[in-house]
Amino acid sequence: MDWIRGKEVMVVNKAQEASVINDLKIFILLGLALLGFIIVLMFGWVLTRAVFPKTADKIKTFLKNLKQTWTWNLTIRTIDISYIQVVITVGTQFSIWYSQSIYGNVDDQKWAFGLGILVFLVPVVFSKILYQNSDKLQTKEVRDKFNNMYLDIHMNRNRSTKYYLPISMLRRILFVMIPSVFAQYPFLQLQVFLVMNTCYLFWYGASRPHIDKKRIAVELFNESMIMIFVYHLMIYTDFVTVNSMQFLMGYSNVIFFIVIAFVNIGLMIVKSVEKAKRKRRLDKLRVAHNKQMEAAYSAMDEDRKYRIKNKDRRMLIRSKLDLRSMFNAKNANPMTQTMKDKIESQQLMNERANLAQKIKEKKEIQSQLATVPESDIDQVNDLKNRLDTVVEEADEDRLNQIEVKMKDI
Repeated sequence: MDWIRGKEVMVVNKAQEASVINDLKIFILLGLALLGFIIVLMFGWVLTRAVFPKTADKIKTFLKNLKQTWTWNLTIRTIDISYIQVVITVGTQFSIWYSQSIYGNVDDQKWAFGLGILVFLVPVVFSKILYQNSDKLQTKEVRDKFNNMYLDIHMNRNRSTKYYLPISMLRRILFVMIPSVFAQYPFLQLQVFLVMNTCYLFWYGASRPHIDKKRIAVELFNESMIMIFVYHLMIYTDFVTVNSMQFLMGYSNVIFFIVIAFVNIGLMIVKSVEKAKRKRRLDKLRVAHNKQMEAAYSAMDEDRKYRIKNKDRRMLIRSKLDLRSMFNAKNANPMTQTMKDKIESQQLMNERANLAQKIKEKKEIQSQLATVPESDIDQVNDLKNRLDTVVEEADEDRLNQIEVKMKDI
């Protein structure tokens, strides 16, 4: 537990408790937890593969999705989150080595040297990836892999906007390395830091890399406040020799700190409220859409039932007409066979013409349905409804029977 909580010792020098493992233990623990979770899933997949194949397939699918997600975008996001802590750890070990402190640990310094090489390589590798894929950054294939490198970044506003993440990483390196490199020259620390921050502020204001204008305004505000804090730090040095003036500037520093805290916390609250409102509005739209879909399906069912009832009604009427015609034929005056054949032939010709028209209409609707895109749901449903109605009346077998019967006549 001492490794997690920290051992209670008397600290004489800050280098006494500086350690690479101690500084990065939270990331090490999270990495080990993720690795253990993956091992448990793999072990569960091996055990359930023979007994519960469905469960094994679910575990396998989850592992594939986890691999695909962590291979690119989540790895980039993890590097971005842990980058500043790794840079601070490297800078601390560099300061201990540069000052030749007796509390320095050779193993920690070796680890810090290796991490320092990785720290400098990461922005270089990111810049190379962005440069090589500069023409394909908006394609789905590249976005699935490297989207977190240029998330919320405007691609067409300036050629340098896509390098926002590597530039911010280099800036973090300078944030840490300026105090470490100029530890023996304190008069240069604030001046170099001020020049670096001014150059970054000029670049950000000229390129405006983010898509959201509110985000740009907040970034410019925060960078301007950092400049003000740096000027306050310079006032606390020997540039100002009047102690009372340095004391009064402390009130100014506190006021600016309250301003930046109030603005950023207020923006966080506003964003949370807007997100909650947007989620509520989307939920309402989803409920309304589900109700509309249920109403549409109910209307389709009612229409189908109505068509079935109409079909049964038509069949009943046709049977009644057939019975009436048979009754009239018995009570009517006898006709010659030629007259009967002529009347039957005329009826068959009329029925054949009607069936031919219905069959032609059915083929036209089928050809239209084949050409209409599936995204046009309204037109597709209308054509299907018309086709169902026509199919009931366009009986090709009946047409063949009529043609055979007319040949016999």
